[in-house]
Amino acid sequence: MAACRHLASLECFLRSQGVAVEAEGASWWSRCSGGWVYFACSLAPSLHARFHLPDFVRYSEYDGRTAGQEAGFACSRCESGVVGVHPSYAAGLPRFS
Repeated sequence: MAACRHLASLECFLRSQGVAVEAEGASWWSRCSGGWVYFACSLAPSLHARFHLPDFVRYSEYDGRTAGQEAGFACSRCESGVVGVHPSYAAGLPRFS
């Protein structure tokens, strides 16, 4: 597993579904210490309740257009995340809610 224990249930589920991993490891855009996993799918905010994620795990969307895009969950305690494609760019990809 690349992400922290707080995100493990979501990460395990996505891997068990055979969702392609686009990237994983330490964040290359900041000095975060935790692991990040980027999946080729769209993740909905409702997954927070479905996987009983703690309150300090937050859903966010970033649409930087030319500077990248993503949507998913980040753990503020462990500085790790499970992220997918922003919904605006996820046509044809699996969607999990």
